[in-house]
Amino acid sequence: MAVDPEEKKAQILVIGLGAVGTIYSHILEKSGKCEVTAVARSTYKTFIGRGVTIKSQKFGTVKDWKPYRVLRTLHEAQDRLYSYIIICTKVSPGTSPLVTDLRPFFNDGTSRETPALVLIQNGLGIEQPFREEFPDISIISCCTWIGAHFIVSQGVVEHGTFERIDIGAFTQEAKQTDEEKNGWLDSIRGRRDGNAVSRLAALIREGGGDAMEKEEIQIARWHKNMWSATIAIFCCLSRSSVASVVSEQVLESSLPALRRTMLEVLYVARNMGFDETVLPARVIDSLLKLTIKTWGTEGSVMKSKAASSLPSLPNPSILPRFPEPIHHPGGIDASALQSVGPDFRPSMLIDVETNRPAELEAVLGFVLDRARLNGTDTPRLDLLYSLMKIRQQAALDAESQRHDSHGETVLSPKSSDVGSVVSPRADKVRGRPVSTPTLEMDGKFERSWPSLV
Repeated sequence: MAVDPEEKKAQILVIGLGAVGTIYSHILEKSGKCEVTAVARSTYKTFIGRGVTIKSQKFGTVKDWKPYRVLRTLHEAQDRLYSYIIICTKVSPGTSPLVTDLRPFFNDGTSRETPALVLIQNGLGIEQPFREEFPDISIISCCTWIGAHFIVSQGVVEHGTFERIDIGAFTQEAKQTDEEKNGWLDSIRGRRDGNAVSRLAALIREGGGDAMEKEEIQIARWHKNMWSATIAIFCCLSRSSVASVVSEQVLESSLPALRRTMLEVLYVARNMGFDETVLPARVIDSLLKLTIKTWGTEGSVMKSKAASSLPSLPNPSILPRFPEPIHHPGGIDASALQSVGPDFRPSMLIDVETNRPAELEAVLGFVLDRARLNGTDTPRLDLLYSLMKIRQQAALDAESQRHDSHGETVLSPKSSDVGSVVSPRADKVRGRPVSTPTLEMDGKFERSWPSLV
């Protein structure tokens, strides 16, 4: 699309220049309609030099790339007005909340148009601290499916063909009723937030990205988190790639455990209003089938069919619309995911392997919070969390020692890190015996699922 040289470019602030922040900063600037100011921490020195090389099967190879501006602190970024403030950092624990450092951007006392806050982050419940601090701003929540990683030592960001982002306005944690949704869409605030979502999605599409607008983004978040809270956690605890978790040799034991654990996540979602019509139970086997087809061997695929009778993939409107090869424009195809690589390791596993704090609270802690609040029994998730918590504390202790010994520069004069969101949950799981809920599927009570007790 041709760009009018006289058109004033939108100013966008991106916080966090890791792999995801780099790819989406590049996409936004490719639109030709915006200038990205990026605040970086660990990758700052890489960008202020020659920049990075992006090696992408989707976007091509771009050498010595850097956004319009790269800054070290949020304080430096307060010199202009922004249309969007996009957070692309991990939701890591043990540091002061980012909401504190964003106050000058939203509470400056002027009559200017307030920027929309965009969260491109993993997990659930991440929006609430920002909503409590800034009750009147537009908060756009994004769920991204992307295979990319940053090799900082080489100044290279590697990316396959796999890139997709779901974008929606944050309204509330639980599912909206039809009356609530219609009322919000018809309100001044709903129209304002909807316009902000549409403009951002358009910029991403014009930059070559795959953006889809969602009326209720929390459905997409629960869908992705069902994978992260189970398969990614299994990878972390076993220190293994996804392929190893679904290999033919271990599938007889790993597959039933994964299905039952995913089912616990679904029970929690059910008690927050996400019923069979919006988050079907068959999503569990669909995610497992897609994972096995993508990273398993031919033998594991055959064994999964025999052992669990995994159903065919549901309608693409239910699953995320994964990119497909040009020669296969129909439904979902796992070959697009295979560009991530046969030894794909989730980002949480990389954190474990490098002794860094993982996104435990956002991915798993929130689910357990809501389980306790609603009286949902989650014995398997409780066990996974308790084991991960041991490793998490060791990583936090190690990080604290690193900060003490190196005196690392911070993003703003008042914060010790960027991208942190303090979980509202207590620092422990308060498990208690409750009755096992019955899952309703397609209007009928389903009794064929394995018992959770």
